[in-house]
Amino acid sequence: MAVPHFWAIAWVSDDDYKKAGFKLLPSGGGKDHNTSIQIMIYTLFLIPLGLLPAKFGITGLDSAIVATVCGVAFLAQTFSLMKTGSRKSALRIMFGSFLYLPIVQIAYLLDKI
Repeated sequence: MAVPHFWAIAWVSDDDYKKAGFKLLPSGGGKDHNTSIQIMIYTLFLIPLGLLPAKFGITGLDSAIVATVCGVAFLAQTFSLMKTGSRKSALRIMFGSFLYLPIVQIAYLLDKI
């Protein structure tokens, strides 16, 4: 989860980071289509990874469903960034990550109670 979140923040603040001499985005450090594709790919990996606790019997089916729904919703936000390349789309990914992680973790916790 850290990579899509980190790169969304880097996208939003890219100009400030460049002024300070930092290149935080992949693909040569640019806000381009290749970077948005990489953000989408890493977000796509969250869906099967969110199912692993259920697969190994650590949690149950309910949290697997929550993790899948949240993962798909989080992934859907990346398509807007791929289409528009806008700061607003990157902000949506960033704030989406703020929701994704606690919701999924709470689902895992409640599934064990």
